[in-house]
Amino acid sequence: MLGLYRANGLVETFATAMSNEVLEELAARWEFSDVPGKKAYADNFRLYREKNEKIALERFPLEVRDAVAQKHWNDVRLYLRMRAFELDQLSEEVANNVEGRALQALAAATLGAKAIPWNRLYDLDDCSKPSPQQMPVFMYSQMEKRCLDTLADILTPIGIGSLDTDLVMATFDQKPDTPKDLHSVGFRWTNGCCFQRLRNQKVPRSENGWDLIQLHRST
Repeated sequence: MLGLYRANGLVETFATAMSNEVLEELAARWEFSDVPGKKAYADNFRLYREKNEKIALERFPLEVRDAVAQKHWNDVRLYLRMRAFELDQLSEEVANNVEGRALQALAAATLGAKAIPWNRLYDLDDCSKPSPQQMPVFMYSQMEKRCLDTLADILTPIGIGSLDTDLVMATFDQKPDTPKDLHSVGFRWTNGCCFQRLRNQKVPRSENGWDLIQLHRST
């Protein structure tokens, strides 16, 4: 469905999301099956998915895991946007290592929070350059922007494309005592960085003596 000739982190994320959905569907169908053994085994599909997801999520900060558990998908989206470039994963080594798979799992869980229009992802590998028609061999390749734009409503929940917020990431040399000025504009400490949810806010300077080491702004 997604195509055979192209791969990258985004394609792998959709594949993981599809696998999650199929496992949940199998669990639901087998639960009401009249075939001996199927009903007893049904919940194992769901347990398998949950186990794999839990292992993957252990790679992330506690705040991110809590956001997933509490279904605070906007917080997860902001975290994923901070790491969106890492979902490119344009080599087998990067896409298949532990960190790469964990990021795919987090994005897939976020995608699965609402129904995914799979019919719009048919032959997704046609979005690559060169296309499979031009070069019919398997390769890791980035998706073209024209395709990402047409899928914006699907990709926005995992932090890819335009958002209604700016994202500001500030990295510190050590975890600060969070001052009131950070809380006032919606910053939250997350594994060595903070992110801002409000558009067009100035980054506050601390009154407690610590300074920003790096500042990145994504628009």
